[in-house]
Amino acid sequence: MPPISDRTRLIASATRRGQGRRPANPPVERAPPMLSDDPAKMQDATDGPVYGLDGTSAARELRALLAQLEGAAEAFLVPSGLAAVTVPLTALLRPGDAVLTTDAVYGPTRRFLTRHMAARGITARFHPAAASTDAILKALTPDTRLLLIEAPGSLTFDMADVPALAAAVSNAGGLGVLGAAACSPERLRSWIRETRALTDKPFGVDTLLPASVRRGKAPETGAAPADPMAVFGEYQQFARDFMAREGLDEVDPIAAMRAAAGAESEGGPPLFSKEFFEAQMEVVIEEKVPVYAA
Repeated sequence: MPPISDRTRLIASATRRGQGRRPANPPVERAPPMLSDDPAKMQDATDGPVYGLDGTSAARELRALLAQLEGAAEAFLVPSGLAAVTVPLTALLRPGDAVLTTDAVYGPTRRFLTRHMAARGITARFHPAAASTDAILKALTPDTRLLLIEAPGSLTFDMADVPALAAAVSNAGGLGVLGAAACSPERLRSWIRETRALTDKPFGVDTLLPASVRRGKAPETGAAPADPMAVFGEYQQFARDFMAREGLDEVDPIAAMRAAAGAESEGGPPLFSKEFFEAQMEVVIEEKVPVYAA
């Protein structure tokens, strides 16, 4: 049997022969409570999830396929970008630890750090948004357990040297992750190779999941439009008001994000389009990054 192509691997489990009659896709299960024949095994995860939030068959199949595509031992799914930040923060930080991040960090992330995590004995420190790589590394203290990199910074769009910071974290024994949601495919490839040149330790890449741009518009359910760029205009006035209130020079958010992504100078598909995310995923697979998160 010829090897499975990466382009058809996602449907390989359904098309593999010898499994009897079955649906082409995993069935959708709406079942938070899970039943068991033996009450003594109700909490035994070897028989499958003990509660629906642990993931039903469709989620488990997606996790297994993503891990297979990436050559990973395991993949984890979370419901939002904020959760993608707060889940690892909760998993990695303990009372007495500190986290360092930019003063321009995403507002909900800042609230999570200064309220939820602070109440649990974890200190959040913020470096100036325009700090240099050396200044950021010098701000690390012995109790710093995690460096949270956000580039471009929310609203201010300050850029950090992400490969250098990620490599420094990995070289120090941590796991440096390249936050690359707005990176053009070519810049993403460049970042991955720059990071590899600076460290021989594992590192990761974090982008948006491509499926997020394939949803159809469903106004009655409040679902997102097919083109996320269509809603950017709704937030531009908020950004202008914020910049004026803080005495900051006004910027064009879309132009700044495209410049940060390298979209203007490097060409390629439009930012946050279906083609943009598919091209990013091609780079992630071709470059065989050690850890991928979305």
